Amino acid sequence: KRHLDQFARLGVRVAFFEIPLDAELIRTPRLTSLRAALKSWYPQASLWLDLPLSPERFPTTDGVHLTPASAEAFARLLTTQARRQFAD
Repeated sequence: KRHLDQFARLGVRVAFFEIPLDAELIRTPRLTSLRAALKSWYPQASLWLDLPLSPERFPTTDGVHLTPASAEAFARLLTTQARRQFAD
């Protein structure tokens, strides 16, 4: 948290987003608690990119690693959403 706050003070734009994962992994206690901690430290909606993360849209090879095609599609989506969010 300290490092991210320092970056923000320097004018760096910070955005949080989740990557596509298998639905079972998304609900693990570790990821659930990490997500809750980040959202409690940084509750501002403007810091969070809202990305559609359906497994059908972004298939993985093992629940974690995206296939080459889905990695490219996710990178395009992430770039587009970040540009929209930080456009000014």
